[in-house]
Amino acid sequence: MCARVTTYFTLFGIFGCLILATFAREIIVLIAGDNAQTYLEGIRVVPIVGLAFFFHGLYIILTAGVYAEGRAGSLPFIVGTGACVNIAINIFLLPKIGFIAAAYSTLIAHVLMAVLLYLIVRRFYPVPYEYGRLGKICIAGAVVFVVLSPHLHDTSIEGVIARVIFVAGYPLILWGWRFFTP
Repeated sequence: MCARVTTYFTLFGIFGCLILATFAREIIVLIAGDNAQTYLEGIRVVPIVGLAFFFHGLYIILTAGVYAEGRAGSLPFIVGTGACVNIAINIFLLPKIGFIAAAYSTLIAHVLMAVLLYLIVRRFYPVPYEYGRLGKICIAGAVVFVVLSPHLHDTSIEGVIARVIFVAGYPLILWGWRFFTP
């Protein structure tokens, strides 16, 4: 059950990240209204922070193993390590590259926490994850994002249509790779 939950969380999480990255400008304008210009400078961090929260979601799913086996004592080490890495990266990079460093440090910390938790939990709570299907999801998401990246800030009608088509390509790629099962 946990394996299937992880697979479908990843499927929809990556799709959500693609939608968020693709339509960040439109979402900011919709939410901020007349103040949108103030927030549009931060548009560069939206895909990075979206991906960070995706990894946080994976971390949350992985906590099922430590709670099921009564081994939650490992969580402070994992969270502490993530926090230390986040702080260290911010100390070194914020003065050099600005607020984008905070987005990258958050992403790195969440990836690290998910990986550490996975490595710890698999020792005492093995889950038969669907690695092949997870790989297809990640590759399809990466392909769509790479193809989409040059068009992310194209606000013309053609650009918006192109972005919609590229995002729609994600489930189509997965369908072509026979990801979906009856």
